[in-house]
Amino acid sequence: MTPRGAAAGALLMIALAACATGPPVPPAYTQEELAERCVRAGGWWHGVEPDSLFSGFCEYQSPRFP
Repeated sequence: MTPRGAAAGALLMIALAACATGPPVPPAYTQEELAERCVRAGGWWHGVEPDSLFSGFCEYQSPRFP
């Protein structure tokens, strides 16, 4: 391995370690806010348990065409 390749590899490892050790990013919206937006838009909110790994979702009825 050349010195230039070793330096590039070390720099890449440092950059990856710096990215992976940052604080967790909180969600942009809470489940309650998403549920309110869903109901205001005419949908049905399907929530999940608070400790679930998945979030709830909004269901809309599609328009019916003749």
